Amino acid sequence: MNFDIFERGRYPSDRSAAQASRIGDRWEGDEAERFFRGRCAKEVTYETLTREYRHDWSIAPCLLNEEAYLFFLPAFMKVALEDYNRGETPTLTVTVVSDFLEMARGELDHRLLPILRTFTAEQLRFVADYLQEVHDRHYRLLGAENDAACALRLFWGQFGSR
Repeated sequence: MNFDIFERGRYPSDRSAAQASRIGDRWEGDEAERFFRGRCAKEVTYETLTREYRHDWSIAPCLLNEEAYLFFLPAFMKVALEDYNRGETPTLTVTVVSDFLEMARGELDHRLLPILRTFTAEQLRFVADYLQEVHDRHYRLLGAENDAACALRLFWGQFGSR
């Protein structure tokens, strides 16, 4: 899969990355802020998360504000797909796929709407292809009602190329 269609550069260092309610918690929110603020999207890899992130990085997407979530979502998808069998990655995969399912159910419009407004048709197709790939590689044995398959069926499949 060609993740280069999401070339993002660097997240602004003058803008918060974590949700406002999480900043100052002296724990996970502050760690998300420290790690992601001013970071290059390509620097968010399994290696950097494992080496530099001081808490459970598998839930990091949940801690980010809308702008940072949108910015780093492709990096999370890449780690979740390419490093699935390493460390905390299966949990990160659950986090990302569950978000896509909740978006498909209309439960995360604050995440979905910026994606629909910002992503190109090619990038939306990529999300559908990503979910299909997760299903094919890792979730197929869970049956037809796994989260990736449900997200595709409910919403994301309309963008797919398969």
